[in-house]
Amino acid sequence: MCHPNKDESLCPECLEAQKKSGIDVKRLLLQLAKFKHEYYPQSHELSDKEIKYLCLSLSRYSKGEIAFYFYKHKIPTIQELAGCEDIERWIKNLNAEMSNRIHKYIKRLMNLINENQRLPSWKNIIMFLDKNGYGINKSSTPEIELLRLLPEGEISVDQLYQLMKKNVGITVKIILSIEHEENI
Repeated sequence: MCHPNKDESLCPECLEAQKKSGIDVKRLLLQLAKFKHEYYPQSHELSDKEIKYLCLSLSRYSKGEIAFYFYKHKIPTIQELAGCEDIERWIKNLNAEMSNRIHKYIKRLMNLINENQRLPSWKNIIMFLDKNGYGINKSSTPEIELLRLLPEGEISVDQLYQLMKKNVGITVKIILSIEHEENI
């Protein structure tokens, strides 16, 4: 399993989650690990199970598919899931375990202060993450987007702010150039 603060590349589940959700999984894992450390000072990183649960959830697998995965070590077919007599119990057990773990860290990230407040759907979590700088720009790199904003080599402060907000984590080098215009 991958632990992003060890400079390892992402595991297959994380890569799938990143591709399907459009979320920068490595950055998200690092932030959630910081929150975990706040709750549990002895812990400095997410467990393999927490990471796998998060990535499977970001990949939009159902609760049943994820629970089946943790008990049978594979994503089930529709027939396997329908024929599993223990699936409801497995879902409840996994949900209870993750409510004090990944769910808690996601709520903290989303500033959901009330402990009794339910975790939003993963669709809404992904939308929140995308709107709050965890999205990966699939259409272009920040440099290309910056060039699109600079057809004449000028950019307003507001455009620069919006670009930086959209592409959190990029480094922007600002070079001021003062042109001298003479009236003839």
